[in-house]
Amino acid sequence: MWFLNWWPFALLHGLNPFWTHFVWYPRGFDTVWATSVPTLALAAAPLTLLAGATASYNFLTLLAPVLNAWCCFFLVRCITRDAKASFIAGLLYGFSSYELGQMLGHLNLDFTFLVPLVVLLVVKRVREEISPTAFILLLTLALVLELGISEEVFASLCVLGALVWTVFLAFAHADKRRIFWRLATEIMGAGLFATVMASPFLYYLIIGMDRVPSAINSAANFSADPLNFILPTQVTWFGNSVFAGVTARILGGASEEGGYLGVIVILILGLYYWEARAHRDARSLLLSIAVLALCSLGPWLHLDGVRTSIPLPWLFFTHLPLIRSALPIRFTMYVSLAAAISVGCWIAAGRGGTKPVRLVLGMAAYLCLLPNPQLFKWSDMPADRLFHDPNWSRVVPRGANVVILPFAQNGPDMSWQLDARMQFTQSGGYVGYPPLDEWASPIVRDFFTGRTESHFTHDLLTYCRTHHVSDIIIAPGTPQALADAIRKIGWTTVRIDGDDIVSIPPPETP
Repeated sequence: MWFLNWWPFALLHGLNPFWTHFVWYPRGFDTVWATSVPTLALAAAPLTLLAGATASYNFLTLLAPVLNAWCCFFLVRCITRDAKASFIAGLLYGFSSYELGQMLGHLNLDFTFLVPLVVLLVVKRVREEISPTAFILLLTLALVLELGISEEVFASLCVLGALVWTVFLAFAHADKRRIFWRLATEIMGAGLFATVMASPFLYYLIIGMDRVPSAINSAANFSADPLNFILPTQVTWFGNSVFAGVTARILGGASEEGGYLGVIVILILGLYYWEARAHRDARSLLLSIAVLALCSLGPWLHLDGVRTSIPLPWLFFTHLPLIRSALPIRFTMYVSLAAAISVGCWIAAGRGGTKPVRLVLGMAAYLCLLPNPQLFKWSDMPADRLFHDPNWSRVVPRGANVVILPFAQNGPDMSWQLDARMQFTQSGGYVGYPPLDEWASPIVRDFFTGRTESHFTHDLLTYCRTHHVSDIIIAPGTPQALADAIRKIGWTTVRIDGDDIVSIPPPETP
């Protein structure tokens, strides 16, 4: 929500949107290395300016699965020419377990409508239904827009797309292989144009690398478990409690349990392969699902929540730049897409009396994916009366730089900035991770852990001086030891509606 507000706010105030000084002041933060979703922020800017970032977030979150489903529908209809089969395929992709999990808080990852559109462009180009120029221009646009939604999805789309291209190339007839090689050339051309168009974004991607951890999250800790493809988790309504004892051991939490396809989808995949085993494209599609699922298992095999010593192919990719930070469990989005295409093709291939049976089976497969209503609930935005109190502006004037406790993701700092209409900056904030140079500061570690050392006062004063901090705001929920250590220093403190505002004394003049 903060970033949905940031992009229109920065542009309207003549600020550089790629680098913000409103968090981790004074050096600031490179927004390219955060989930800053510029594509979505700019698209929703009118709604944000009219009703606020919360309304935009709600609208986009509700729009995401529907838009994803429609784009998958268009793709499968192009392949099968069957609207009913395509509708079911769209439901399977748009409301997949992956999508439902990511809707719990990852706007950059649940907006995946561009992925099926990219595949649609490829299908149309292979069939020569669009010209090379139109294909390159449209693919360029899609890549740039995807880069502005999620660098992770962009990177995985390029890598996994190349693997799927290799599979289809291997099974293609000799005459069709020339089409695939030409396709690769045109895709590289679109990539070159996208690089030029996104050059400001890529520039900040490069200059911000020195403040980024070598791996933001561990690929091994966010890998799919083979059991997740078969067993429903807490995200799914039907059957989630039956297998809770097993699925509770799956790594990643509710938002990262996106592998579930269900027994019916797996059954349909088996039937589709058996019926279409003589067709090269069908074999390529089924093998692509296997390759994508294998990649989603990560660098090491996890089974029943236990990491084994069995290495997997993705181990190689964990040594490559950029893509090593992608989390394999999120590749289940591609598995869901390929599976939805396969189900659509199988339904469309039905003839006579088998067609209604296939439609019913396809809808049953979708019903197995219905979300668990206990997990998806509306909640209120955290609000604080501090910014509506007339004393606030007198104690902390516009343009002040503050530290808010609880710190970073443990506290309300980002929502408070939205509440205050960006009237202050902060030395801290939650944008995914603390910059490496900030994490090196002992006081930042104290803020995160709540523990204090004997030299705490000196470290705190040094940090406030070097970061031009005027006030520390101690809100409810701050670790008691940390709050007590600050209060014991004896700096001037004003209490407003349950929040303590501690003023940092000015430097002594000689």
